[in-house]
This record gives sequence, C-alpha cells and structure tokens, in this order.
Amino acid sequence: MVELLARGVVDLASSYYPLYVAAMGGHLEVVTALLAANATVAKAGEDEGTPPVDVAAQNGHHEVVTALLAANATVDLANSGGTTPLLEAASGGHHEVVTALLAANAT
Repeated sequence: MVELLARGVVDLASSYYPLYVAAMGGHLEVVTALLAANATVAKAGEDEGTPPVDVAAQNGHHEVVTALLAANATVDLANSGGTTPLLEAASGGHHEVVTALLAANAT
C-alpha cells in the first residue's frame, strides 16, 4: 500500500473508500499511512455512505478511531442509516471506543 501511495496509484483526494476499507479491518498501520498521505477523512456535510470513523467504531477498533479523530474526522457524522459512531460503538459493547468518542465530545 505504501508503495502504491508513493507512486500516486491510489487517488486519495476523490474518495475516502481506501481509508474506509482499512478502518473497517482495523488496519492501524494502513490507516496511519493513508492519513500521512493526506487521505480524505469524512467531514460533516459529505454524503458517501458510511464514514471510516463510523465503521471503525462499529467494529471496535479503538486505535483506528483514535487515529481518525486525531485527523479531524467529524465525531458525530451519521452513516447512511442515520446512526453515529457513538451509537455504533455502544450497540456493539465497545467500551474503549465509546470512551474515546465521548472524550472527543460525541453526543
């Protein structure tokens, strides 16, 4: 992945899909590399389905959620079904993720 980023093969400006896939799988090293390469982090007002921070929260990937929040992911950005990362984490019983989201002022 890092080699593809360096060669410009992966277009990170047009979509946050690569970041979404890495976040879903809990691949912190890949998420970190994508963020370092200026991957798009979903912000409020964007409509691309499920934000990376939401899918990371849903799957209990605490370190990935923390990395995305540090990259200014919108903490309360709802997915296409209307649920927020906090609701996803709480529903899944992911206490560390809930704590991280609340510390970032999730409501």
